[in-house]
Amino acid sequence: MHKKILTISICIVLAGILLYSYFYLHSFKNYKNNHAIKGIPTDVSLILKVDNPDNILEYINNKIEYRDDLYCFEWFQSFYNVTQKLDSSYFYNQDIFDKLKRKPLTISFHKEGKKSFTPLFIYEINNKAEYKDISTFLLDNTSQKWIINQRKYNSTSIYKIKDKEENYELFLSFDTGLLIISPSSLILEKSIRQLDTEFSLEQDDTFNKLYKTVGNNSDLNLFINFKHTANFLSDILTKEFKGGSTVLNKVGNWGELDINVNKDIISINGFIHPSKEREKLNFILKGIDPSVSKISKFLPSNTSFFLSYTIDDSELLLENLNSFLKSSGNLSSFNKKLQSLSVNIDSKEYKEQIFNILEDEFALAYTANTSTNKEEGKYLLIKTVSKSKTLKTLNKITNTLIKPSSKYDLDKETTFPIYTSDKIDGIKHIFNQFFPNPPTKFFTFIDNYLVFANTINSLKSIIYSFELKKTLYHSKYYQQFSENFSYKENVFVYIDLSKISSILPNESDISILNPNKEQKEILTKFYGIGIQFSNANNLLYTNSCLKYLPIRENEPRTVWQSGLDSTIFSKPSLVINHYTKEKEILVQDKSNILYLIANNGKILWQRKLNNPILSEIFQIDYYRNNKLQYLFNTKDRIYLIDRNGNPVEKYPVNLSHEATNGIALFDYDNNRNYRIFVACNNKETYVYDKTGKQINGWKAKTTEGIVKNPIQFFRLNNKDYIVFSDEKRNYILNRRGKNRVTIKNDFIRNKNSLFYQYDNSSIITSDIIGNARIINLSDGNVRTLKLNDSDEDHYFTYSNISNKPGNEILLLTHDGLNLYSNKGNKIFSKEIEGNISLIADLYYFSSSNIKIGVYDEKNQKIYLFNNSGSIYKNFPLKGKSRFSIGFLTSSSSQFNLIVGGDNNYLYNYQIE
Repeated sequence: MHKKILTISICIVLAGILLYSYFYLHSFKNYKNNHAIKGIPTDVSLILKVDNPDNILEYINNKIEYRDDLYCFEWFQSFYNVTQKLDSSYFYNQDIFDKLKRKPLTISFHKEGKKSFTPLFIYEINNKAEYKDISTFLLDNTSQKWIINQRKYNSTSIYKIKDKEENYELFLSFDTGLLIISPSSLILEKSIRQLDTEFSLEQDDTFNKLYKTVGNNSDLNLFINFKHTANFLSDILTKEFKGGSTVLNKVGNWGELDINVNKDIISINGFIHPSKEREKLNFILKGIDPSVSKISKFLPSNTSFFLSYTIDDSELLLENLNSFLKSSGNLSSFNKKLQSLSVNIDSKEYKEQIFNILEDEFALAYTANTSTNKEEGKYLLIKTVSKSKTLKTLNKITNTLIKPSSKYDLDKETTFPIYTSDKIDGIKHIFNQFFPNPPTKFFTFIDNYLVFANTINSLKSIIYSFELKKTLYHSKYYQQFSENFSYKENVFVYIDLSKISSILPNESDISILNPNKEQKEILTKFYGIGIQFSNANNLLYTNSCLKYLPIRENEPRTVWQSGLDSTIFSKPSLVINHYTKEKEILVQDKSNILYLIANNGKILWQRKLNNPILSEIFQIDYYRNNKLQYLFNTKDRIYLIDRNGNPVEKYPVNLSHEATNGIALFDYDNNRNYRIFVACNNKETYVYDKTGKQINGWKAKTTEGIVKNPIQFFRLNNKDYIVFSDEKRNYILNRRGKNRVTIKNDFIRNKNSLFYQYDNSSIITSDIIGNARIINLSDGNVRTLKLNDSDEDHYFTYSNISNKPGNEILLLTHDGLNLYSNKGNKIFSKEIEGNISLIADLYYFSSSNIKIGVYDEKNQKIYLFNNSGSIYKNFPLKGKSRFSIGFLTSSSSQFNLIVGGDNNYLYNYQIE
């Protein structure tokens, strides 16, 4: 009996353990199919999926460089304040809610009322135990910091949580394994009702197709319902911009974007699923492969906005456009209007003619407009198959002979005809299908691009920018920005936020479209927004980015900037145009291209040389016909080039040994019987006549070392002296190369110093320790003037700088400049913080107004000093080379300063 009772007792205990275990384990049972997507009402506009909210908030709040700048915008201020409240709130820092910050979160945004965009937050609850912990906490809470009320809605509990101190409230509910939160009870109730319906976004094939494209390594995933987003924007935009919201209706049905937030850039990429019912972009791009865009080479660097299309098949583009118009029921009305605008030709043929001249690209662009005329700076650019074919086509479709109505003379050799016609409104009608209100009043050609604008000045501006390479393509900031995108595309949208004020509406119901003065200044710290669309397996692949660039150097105030292919190599040379007697500029860049540039900044020609130029660029009258050529040398050749960039006669002359210095040019008797001197690495010096023939009468001995500075010529007391140095000694020879003066107590000349006439019988230079050395040419005696008396590197020159009797000695070091009298007494000393290039240039504004120019290599600044040692007004200026100063035109009343600048530009400053 006892045994039986024991057996029954054991069974009861075991049963109890099993029942307890079942109910205990059942409380931890995971929820199945509790996808957050099920709880999102289908009228959603945006869905944001965040895998780790805590990490994202930490990054946004503490690590991005632009957080403080964004704080001046109300929308970000509100967002930031909410996140700070969540971090600091006692309620949200309870352990159970703190865990939610690290759980995946889905946020959806819904239209509530006319101008409200309300969020819905949904967490997927893992199991019933987690649900029980949260609900128990809510029901048992006795804190005095908040009030929690509970009510029923369709048999589901809704909790209202109100913070007493901050006076804000949230609504919370549990349903089918989801924790749903919203600041709006109406949106929360809509989510509860959604869970009771059979159809959700999970049954939307389009949404599901995009959901599968979600990137695993992205910080955020954004889903866009274009229809509902467009409807919302339509309510909040002003009347002027309300129509723009309909563009979203035509972009697609759903879009999925992977978002990555970095310290200085937000990158977004993903796919857009086209909507067959209304999606225009899909129609016109169907079957058209992405191509390489070249439009940035033609758009001015101050472009604030452009929208470009890049295609590989213009016939297919026309076919797609017709298909879209037909499917939308607008083909008949479109053709009818086109027929009324082109009475001389059938509308079908008109369209075919236009698309036959279209090659592979067209764009609408706006530049930053400071004019009161709102039509300034608007462009329609169409890349054509050829200028001649395009003009023939325009003549045909207008049934007129289109002739230039005006012209733009960039210079005497370069003219751009400007056309206008009142019979090309059909072009505007066609391209209005791609752009809003494209300009078509005036047009010209830049290369094979047909460029339209509504003002002649606009055309002149874009021509000038192109000719001077002052375009987006040559902007270092745009180059850096464009690296974030694929090199092939179908559509590209670009906005320069620093110039956004020129394209924003004057008023708007939402502040982001109507920034105040402070916000406009903040926007200048963001370089731009770019959005790229490309065809990809019947989806539109999109790649976007927002670039933060707080330190963007201001554009220097120049007369013009001319773009070169590379950075300037040496000091620009001002040369004479023997036809006009005006000045032009010769300059070489680091890729060894030599440019002749007109005084308006236009590159007249460029010629690739084999090596950098070593010498000064001389102008000689080779043919003695008052026409000038350019003479200079590289290490292996002597060049003589005419004004058109062509070599003269037997030039270039190949040197048998590499030159170690720049050539020197002497005209002993001013009869144009030139002599060209050069030293080579075999320690020989050579003399050539102007034809490039070597002079046999020169019998100079081999030097002891390498001659690096140009050979010099002096005539004193009716005697000729050929003077030069190597790193071991100095040489003073006659015209035949024989020794003329034996120097007593010889010295090593400073490598950055030349010889100068000191008096009627002496020349002066400096030695390697910064002291002046005066050589008497009659007896070879050397006298020393103590100056710097240091082995510090320096540059030496001797000239009448102060406009007082006698010359002065200028000694330049990396730290500054010092001026001494010809007796060695210091006149002034001027320090410069930087690293001064060891060469100073003297500029003669008049016989009594001499200034000193130096270049700070470290800070890339140029200085102009008065002869008193003070800095000339408005200096220093931005510059990356030595500079030249002079009048570029005979009619000019102000000097021009030509210097190398940023981003391969040559700057022309105007100096008062």
